[in-house]
Amino acid sequence: MSIAIFPIPNCVTFPGQVVPLHVFEPRYRQMIQDCIQRNIPVAVCHVKRVVQEVKSNQQTLAESLQSNQSTYEPVGVVSFGPIRLEEILADGRMIVEAHMSKRARIKNFVQEAPYYLAEIEEVIDEDTTPSAELSVLHAELAARFERIWRLTHPDNEALPFDPISMPFAQVSFQILGYVSIDPVFGQ
Repeated sequence: MSIAIFPIPNCVTFPGQVVPLHVFEPRYRQMIQDCIQRNIPVAVCHVKRVVQEVKSNQQTLAESLQSNQSTYEPVGVVSFGPIRLEEILADGRMIVEAHMSKRARIKNFVQEAPYYLAEIEEVIDEDTTPSAELSVLHAELAARFERIWRLTHPDNEALPFDPISMPFAQVSFQILGYVSIDPVFGQ
């Protein structure tokens, strides 16, 4: 299976997340169009390194819309899923939602320019019946997330998901979608 890759520094995604994207570079606008036409899933992921850096930080919006920016090498394990085009703005920029649904390991790149296409191997997380020790850990993790949520949302806003009713293997993905951490650690 092939997927398109949208590498963004400091962006780590997990299954279950919806990632809003503001797409302005010509190569990524083309990628989104190609993915919609050919029904190709998209990975949004952190990066290993800068491959080519744009030297001028003083581009106008018009110049940015006509040129590609820095190029990044994506990490080896990514989350991916279908995309939905929300809006195309008058200047060609796109507002897109990427619905992360699965994880994958990149086997090889089948295209690197103008954007990455990769052959992948899906990473399957096992849903096993948790041991007593994992059940206790699950409950403790849920309680800690709820405490953090209450500290940061004093208006009694409901939790965005129920960590206790969710399979243990998915809890960390959901929590990391709401807690800011170092992207290398999160990856």
